[in-house]
Parts: sequence; C-alpha cells; structure tokens
Amino acid sequence: MLFCSLCANGSNLSDDARDRGINETCYSYLSQIEKSYNLNGLNVTFAHPENPSMLPSLHVSSQRYNNGSSSFSATLIPEGEYCYLSTVIVTAINNQSCSEIAQIKAKNENLQLSSYADGAYIILTP
Repeated sequence: MLFCSLCANGSNLSDDARDRGINETCYSYLSQIEKSYNLNGLNVTFAHPENPSMLPSLHVSSQRYNNGSSSFSATLIPEGEYCYLSTVIVTAINNQSCSEIAQIKAKNENLQLSSYADGAYIILTP
C-alpha cells in the first residue's frame, strides 16, 4: 500500500484530513477525538493520493510545552459506513530544556542531532 504525505493546509488535524478526502465517518471520529483531547499542534496527515476515502490513513499531531511535549497519532480504516480507529497519545514532562537534553545526547557519537523551527524541535537519529 502506498501512502502519500501532502502539505498541510487545514487549520487543525481534522480539517487536514477532510481536505485530503478521507471517509466522512472517519473524519467525524477524528474530529470528535481532536476536540476531546484539545489537539492543537504541528499536524501531519498521510493518505492515499488516489483513493483516500476507501483506504487507511495516518494522522499525527505534536505539541510542545515549556516543560515537555505531547504526541498523538490515529490510524483510521474505513469499511463501508464504519471506521476502525486506533489511537496513541503520549505526553512527556521533563525538567530539562531541549538544549540540555541535546547536549547530553550529543555525547553519543552514534546519534545525529537535527534542529528545526529555530531549535524548538530537535530530532535525534542513529
């Protein structure tokens, strides 16, 4: 199965999904979850470029706080008038700044640090 990530145009996660053309039932579920968890962050939607309303989609939202971050993901699988849903939400709270953590992790020569959004996000990769 081939998925394609397109640039985000919507103002929130469910708008992004609707703009990609996902199944209406799945959109309704995602919208309800988004309101329930008050998701408001960096959003990414992965959907099939040719038939997004009939095939699974992946939706990710990340939000940064002054003492941690929260990441949410949902996989939506349409089937007729139904939609199967799988979600994960993780919130991490710490008392160290992103730069302090990066300095500690930078000592590991097997990790590469990449900084984005003026240092607001740092990605560590092997």
